[in-house]
Amino acid sequence: MADLGRIQNLLKTDAHYRERFLKDPIGALAEQGLILPNEMHFQVRQMVAQAQTPAHPVPGAAAGPGGWSETKFASGAWAATKGIPLIIAFE
Repeated sequence: MADLGRIQNLLKTDAHYRERFLKDPIGALAEQGLILPNEMHFQVRQMVAQAQTPAHPVPGAAAGPGGWSETKFASGAWAATKGIPLIIAFE
């Protein structure tokens, strides 16, 4: 039976194990006795790859100076809500 605490500790403290895990998560987990069903292999590899991919800025989502021009929104709905922060949630 795999010791998940040990695997977590190895990922935190052992650079060589972490490197093997990032290259081949299924193999690295199997080394520690955690055998995943074939149906999970693609998902695990995809999650590890996504975790390594740096985030890219969303075009047009700049916040701060230069991101929005208040003169473009000087009237209408923007003027009525000026000063209220806009919060957008993505699921």
